[in-house]
Amino acid sequence: MVKIENILLITDFSENARHALGYAGAMAERFGSKLHVLHVIGDPTSYIYGEAKGDFLAMEKRARTKTREEMDKYEAALRDLPNHELIIKEGGVLDRILETIAEKHIDNVVMGSQGGGVLRNLLTGSIADKIMRGVRCHIWIIRPPAPAI
Repeated sequence: MVKIENILLITDFSENARHALGYAGAMAERFGSKLHVLHVIGDPTSYIYGEAKGDFLAMEKRARTKTREEMDKYEAALRDLPNHELIIKEGGVLDRILETIAEKHIDNVVMGSQGGGVLRNLLTGSIADKIMRGVRCHIWIIRPPAPAI
């Protein structure tokens, strides 16, 4: 039987990342796995944290505050999944993702196929390729839901 112990959901708080959360949560529940939810603040000036104004320290503070607010939403969504962990890291996105995969002994990574920030950068160009080449775990790319007809 397939054994899945640690699942990592990478989020940039986009709608598609929230959609991927449903798949990651269902997988964790089905296999009795621990779900780790990771957000990396790679660029505190990114629009996902709000309008970039003020000095850089103010933008870093706003990025941290917004990240905690968004992670609180994930915590609420995961309240019925007892074995989960929310992780916030700062720095190079690829480095922090690979670091987390190694630290947490991740065997499956889940991410949305279209994001607004980190995920868009991950899935366009060499970063996604480096993740796929740099890890020995399965990677699940979740498409956005089909539009209602």
